[in-house]
Amino acid sequence: MSGLVPITFETINAQEMIAAIEQAERTGDMGPVWTLVEHLVAQSPGLTRDHVLAVVLFKHAMDAAESGEDVAERTFLQTMREHCSRKAIDQAVLGTLLGSAAKQGWLGATAYDELAERINRLPAGHQARAMFALIHRRREPGNQARPGRSRR
Repeated sequence: MSGLVPITFETINAQEMIAAIEQAERTGDMGPVWTLVEHLVAQSPGLTRDHVLAVVLFKHAMDAAESGEDVAERTFLQTMREHCSRKAIDQAVLGTLLGSAAKQGWLGATAYDELAERINRLPAGHQARAMFALIHRRREPGNQARPGRSRR
């Protein structure tokens, strides 16, 4: 994959995907999940089943984490590890982090530096590099000078 291709999650019923993943976890039958993934692949030229599944599972895992649903988060991440390649997982994580940071417009210094390290490993001209260029690096709160104090 030469660039990051957005997947429109509105094209698929999120609850249907969650139910299919939970059923697969219980029964071991990934058939319904793959059917939904194929639907997304058909709408996302240039992406593979592996990558689409990784993106969908990672997004659902992050949503579950934000909602405090620890069991659901673990289920999505475990399913991702079992059914997706390391490359697809890395791309899904990078795309999610990059998308969130670009939307916000900035990252704290530590997160920025970690993301920069990942971006620097990408080939020149990669779409992610252009997105990363729009993100500003902010100092960590503990590193900022306080009014009336000199920094030494």
